[in-house]
Amino acid sequence: MDLRRVVRLLNQYCSPHLADTWDNVGLLVQPYTPPTVSRALVTNDLTEPVLSEAEEMGANLIVSYHPPIFSPLKRITNSHWKERLVSACLEKGIAVYSPHTGLDAKVDRLHEGYGRIGCLKTPMSLAEVLQAYKSLFGLNHLILALGYGKRLDEPVSTIAVCAGSGSSILNGKTSAQIADVFVTGEMSHHDRLDAVSRGISVIIAGHSNTERGFLATRFVPEFQKVLDHETCTGDTDISSVIVSISQADNEPGVVF
Repeated sequence: MDLRRVVRLLNQYCSPHLADTWDNVGLLVQPYTPPTVSRALVTNDLTEPVLSEAEEMGANLIVSYHPPIFSPLKRITNSHWKERLVSACLEKGIAVYSPHTGLDAKVDRLHEGYGRIGCLKTPMSLAEVLQAYKSLFGLNHLILALGYGKRLDEPVSTIAVCAGSGSSILNGKTSAQIADVFVTGEMSHHDRLDAVSRGISVIIAGHSNTERGFLATRFVPEFQKVLDHETCTGDTDISSVIVSISQADNEPGVVF
């Protein structure tokens, strides 16, 4: 499928116009000769192992949730890993697209806005909540900042969630007033202190651990359907595109 057509479909699905003004989203790397896309690799972060994976599978497009080009590049040389990524993608004819906060903000996507607050139909103990999130994220360990005066066996009724870095969202007025527990990917030392001082426990899973599940279980199958529909209803010469989730992408920090 023509790259321009795939990018148009990505823009419809990911809504880059909803992205924060500070963000860098959309088509970030376009080879001089735009490729005909037959395989797309989806990843949370574009790293050198992920690029090698894309090359091995013959991917013409990498959809990287986090933009690999964020701070402006003053040069493209081999001295920095991000510069090497851009250079290699251009050389090998691989386009790169990033949805990031546009995907976050769109209804029924990663956050459905920024963050969610949920009320449990049946209260669970904090220990049960921890175990549930371990199972959800596929992790053996989570970081817990226990709210002042709280215990693991105490009931939890309301949970505020923000994937990625949720400090500014979760410590807002609404969340802080009604939530028993915050769940996020990362939170600074002082923001944790603010939360626990109010009796709110904080569960921290690792930045990309809280985002990667959406890409695998929602983004890949849903965007595959979008592409398949375009193939069936569009011009007869449109070739199909296979969308895969990266196996080389991982959280750059492990708790042992």
